[in-house]
Amino acid sequence: MKTLAVIFYKYSIIITVFLMLTTNTIFLVGCGRVGPPLPPIKYKALVPEVLQVHQRGTNLVLTWPKPSSISLQNSKVLRAEILRRDENPNTPPRLPEETFLAEARIVGTLTIKDISAVEANTLSFNDTLAENALTADVRYRYAIRYSNFAGVPLPLSNYAFLEPISQIARPPENLATELSQDAIKLSWNAPTANLDNTTPPRVIGYNIYRRAKDNNFPNQPINANPIIETSFEDRQFKFGGNYFYIIRSISPGKDSTIESPDSAEISIKAKDTFAPSAPTNVTGAAAASIVSLFWPANTEKDLRGYLIYRADRQDMPQSEWTKLTPTPITTTTFRDERAKVGQTYYYFIIAIDTAGNESKPSSSVEVEIVQ
Repeated sequence: MKTLAVIFYKYSIIITVFLMLTTNTIFLVGCGRVGPPLPPIKYKALVPEVLQVHQRGTNLVLTWPKPSSISLQNSKVLRAEILRRDENPNTPPRLPEETFLAEARIVGTLTIKDISAVEANTLSFNDTLAENALTADVRYRYAIRYSNFAGVPLPLSNYAFLEPISQIARPPENLATELSQDAIKLSWNAPTANLDNTTPPRVIGYNIYRRAKDNNFPNQPINANPIIETSFEDRQFKFGGNYFYIIRSISPGKDSTIESPDSAEISIKAKDTFAPSAPTNVTGAAAASIVSLFWPANTEKDLRGYLIYRADRQDMPQSEWTKLTPTPITTTTFRDERAKVGQTYYYFIIAIDTAGNESKPSSSVEVEIVQ
């Protein structure tokens, strides 16, 4: 009996220790950090941390980094929701997430198809306001969140704020284009009023945007600095391309400049119909039965080369000239080794570009072949 009592006593101690450890473990788990649950590791890449917003006319443009395709696939994202809270400009920047969610509304969404179709590393959304919403009495607070196919919303991005300005110039009007050998010249009329119909328009310059066919307009203008005049020469183009342009007026803002909405779009096909200049200062000399020709190089960027012609008379029709070069030559010298002693020849040179445009003939140079 004593032995049984000892055994029962030992097991009682073991059971008591086990219960104490279990109770303490439950207590420690229950006393964890109070607050919203953290997203699983695979969702962290889908919580935007650099959401930004800027004004362009009546559009408030939001931008944020595009998640990687792997993150989107692993998290089974269904859409991105854009939320906006209209608030007093004096509202403190810090705001509990639950307060924001209770008072904000969804102003737009991007589906997973929309997101995947974006080739750039940045996603964007335009929140278009009515013109009477451009008032200094309100501040717009934005946040982005993703939702998955189960309908579970992920945590919010950082907040982005903007207090819109109403006196922004309208876009330029009456855009026109003119093509030359070296540039596409754009011209336009300055706006006559601001978006709120006040005058004079608050214009400090213009930005010009260009896209090629089937492309979107880039985020950066083609001009390095704001254009002060109402014309611009685009020299960074190639013949054969189709180009599309929009122009935005620039107005001063509180902390930075603000662009107007887009002007009407204008397009132009850069077809090369411009012939090179005729070669000048052609000289020639004969030695035995060989004639050597020399001339300065043309300066056209699209020059393909030169065609050499010979005539027996200076007034001979061009259709009767003898073509000495079957294809254009790229040098600025030529040797005619088929001349006959005792003859006098007249040489003409024509410049040709890569589009096949031919210049007028150069002035003739007379060369007599003597013994």
